[in-house]
Formats: sequence, structure tokens, C-alpha cells
Amino acid sequence: MKRLITGLLTIVTLLLAFNVVAARPVAAVPVIEDICNSTTATGSAPDVCLDDSTTNTDAQNPVLGADGVLTKGIRIFLLIFGITALFVILINAVRMITSQGDPNSTNSARNGLIFAVVGLVIAVVGQFIVSLIVSKFGN
Repeated sequence: MKRLITGLLTIVTLLLAFNVVAARPVAAVPVIEDICNSTTATGSAPDVCLDDSTTNTDAQNPVLGADGVLTKGIRIFLLIFGITALFVILINAVRMITSQGDPNSTNSARNGLIFAVVGLVIAVVGQFIVSLIVSKFGN
């Protein structure tokens, strides 16, 4: 008996909740229609009614555009990365020259050169990828 009453109360509660939550027709009020149909003192529609493409046709994406924040940040990072790789190449080249035939020093300098060249290749490929993305999706 207790289960029956609990079940009935649960069903009634769910039906009442659904009735309260159920979608009802709502009338929308055109808030800016009157404003957009009027004209300003200059004889044109207010700026809020203008489409962005009509006011600024040459606008670039501020994030991914050619001068976007993310693009500039990635380019600066890759530039610093590439310059660092060049310095590591120079330092390891000097280490290889001054190793005087010591196999451990020569091997260490060779590994440093390989890692620096790989880093430089990654920086160049990264710069290419950023340029490709900006040219395809920047606008």
C-alpha cells in the first residue's frame, strides 16, 4: 500500500512539474524594429542596425587574421625558437671544433647539433603551417 501511494505521488508530482516546465507559446516583441526603421539626424539608419560587413568590409579576423593576436604570438614564439636553435648550432659547432679529438666531447657536440637542426626544422615547418592556416582561415 505504501509503494502504491508513493508511486501515485511520484506520478502526480512529475505531471505537475511537466505542466509547469512545459513550453508555452510566447509572443516576442520586436525591440529594435522601430529604431531601425527610423533615421538619425544625418538621414541614415542608426549604427546598431548596420551589419558589420557593410561598415567594415576590409576587416581581418582579430585573432587568426594576418595581424591577429594568436598569429603574432605564434610567429614571435617561432622566431625566438629559431634564433635559439641557431645559437645552439653555433655553440655545438664550436664545441665540436674545440673537442680536440675527444670522442665523448665530439659525440656530445654532434648530438647537440642534431637536436638543434631538428628544432630549426620544426620552427620552419611551424612557420609554414601558421602561414597556411592564416591564408586559408584568416579572413
